[in-house]
Order: sequence, then C-alpha cells, then structure tokens
Amino acid sequence: MASNTFKYKNVGVDPITGPTFRPVIPIEITKKRLNFPTEALLDTGADFSIFSGEIGRALGIKIDEGVSHEIIGVGGAVTKGYIHKIGITVPGFTTYTSWGFFSNQLNDMHPSILGQRGFFENFKVSFEYKKKLIVVREK
Repeated sequence: MASNTFKYKNVGVDPITGPTFRPVIPIEITKKRLNFPTEALLDTGADFSIFSGEIGRALGIKIDEGVSHEIIGVGGAVTKGYIHKIGITVPGFTTYTSWGFFSNQLNDMHPSILGQRGFFENFKVSFEYKKKLIVVREK
C-alpha cells in the first residue's frame, strides 16, 4: 500500500499563540492535458474539494457549464459554484478522477481545499500535529 508523509506548513505567526501550522500538501489538478500545481488544505469538514475559478479557467474549464451547486461555510456564508470532473495527483500516488467544486466567488487568495468528496474518500490520513506531520495512505 502506497503512502507519503508531508510536513505541516507554517502559514504565519499569531500574536498570542506564535507560529501557525496547517495541514497543507502539494497537489496537481488536471483537466484533459492541462496541469495546475497548487497547494491544498486538508479539511475534514469540507464536503467537496474546492478550487478557485481562476484555477478552473487555467485548466480550460468553462466554470459555469458544470453542475450548479452551493456550499455553506463557517458562519453560514453561501458560496455558489459548479462541479466538474477533474484529475488530482498527490505526490507519491497515481492521478485519480474526482469531482471538484469551482467558484468564481473564490480567487487565488483562497486556498484550494481537499474535502470528503474528492480526497478523503480515496485516502486514509493521519494527522500528527505535535510532530507537524501528515501521513497519507491509499485505501
């Protein structure tokens, strides 16, 4: 069974708690023959894998021609977007086909998110915060 270990990413310093680390891993999103390397936050509370409209357009996706969908985030904020079939590659694993939610309400300031559909349904993940390690294994 394939596995890979990633380090938590230091995303800044909180004035009260100090360095802030998040479970962010490198991935590559593919559509047809186009590839887009990015980093993605592993979010066990996200139903879908979520990407900005900018990433979708870079892959040649006509965002608003997908399946219309809305997601509700923390605090009840509604984000409208569209679901498209894509490929996702996690380093150390083969590319797998998945569904991705793309929204024009998100831009490159928003991180890509790997959620239940599109990531956790395909992998077993262990978070070791004290060691700042993420272990990803095939199911």
